[in-house]
Parts: sequence; C-alpha cells; structure tokens
Amino acid sequence: MTLISKINLTLTLGVLTMLSLNGCVPVVGAAAATTGVFASQDRTVGNAIDDKTTWAKIKDQYIQSPDRQLLSGVNVEVIENRVLLSGSVDTQESALKAVELAWKVTSVKEVINEIQIRKKSAKNFAIDSWVTTQVKSKLLANENVRSINYHVETVNGVVYLFGLAKSQSELEAATKSASTVPEVKKVVSHVRIQK
Repeated sequence: MTLISKINLTLTLGVLTMLSLNGCVPVVGAAAATTGVFASQDRTVGNAIDDKTTWAKIKDQYIQSPDRQLLSGVNVEVIENRVLLSGSVDTQESALKAVELAWKVTSVKEVINEIQIRKKSAKNFAIDSWVTTQVKSKLLANENVRSINYHVETVNGVVYLFGLAKSQSELEAATKSASTVPEVKKVVSHVRIQK
C-alpha cells in the first residue's frame, strides 16, 4: 500500500468514524457548555462537580423513596455542598422526609428547608415559572450583579435566591432587583457572601 493510499484510508476511516458518532455531538456539546458555565462561576470546577454529584445523590434518595412527592414536588439546589430544598408537598411528613434523605448524603454540610406545605396548582406553577424567568432577566441586566453565581427558585410567589455574592452591596442589588418583579410576595436570600 502506497503512502497516498494509507493517507486516503486514514482520512476515510476518520470521516466515517465522525459520521457514526454524530449522535454523540449533542452530548459532547452539552458537556462543554456545562464546563463553560462552571468555569465562569466564582467556584472551582471541582467544587461545581462535587455539587452536581451531591445533587445526584440526593435525587437518587428521592427516587428510591416510596413518597413520590419528593421527586415531583421538591426542588434541590446545591452550592458548596449547602443544599436548598424548596417546592411544595402535601404533608409535613413529606417535607421532613426530604430533609432527612438529603442529610443521608455524606458530603452535605447544610440543608436549608424552604419546602412549603400546600397543594400544587397549575396556575401557581405558571406564575412562578414566569416570575423566575423575570428575576433571572433582571439579575442578568443588573451590571452590579454577577448573575451566573445565583440560582433563582420561585414557589407560590416567594423568590428564593441561592448562591454566592462578591459583596453585601451585590447581594442587596440582587435582592432589590428580584423584589421589583410583579407577583413577587417576598424575596428570601440564602446567598453566601464570598470572603
């Protein structure tokens, strides 16, 4: 086989391999995008990966639980192994079970329980989704807030801010921005100020 034949064969095999892997492109793209988000945040990529691992372990606890409300009604967010539980469930027992299962994950340092006890409604869910989008937009537009460091969750008109702020003034700007959105009843901050 001549050198040119070997090069052509190598190129052909390379192209065929790439074409056969085209289903992997979205996965690789999503992984790259996630890594880019982690790199932009004011926490290390290692910490972000640890947080995602903790999140997955908590969700796994909820999947294994016979209480279906935990998986469908409880939102889980993890930053620096601090866990924010929000959402709504029908009973106090379900809320307590969600907290108990979160604490079973050994990497968890703190569990913040903001789970509300009440029935879910489609109307409230739609309004809360809209409020969350509006708050995220306001944080993004506020030049005094590094919005990528904040997680926003809205439950029955209560906005929960969770994440890392560079300073007290940044946190105040974020809280003020969130409070100006229509339909917001209250803003609760569980944001930690970086040292």
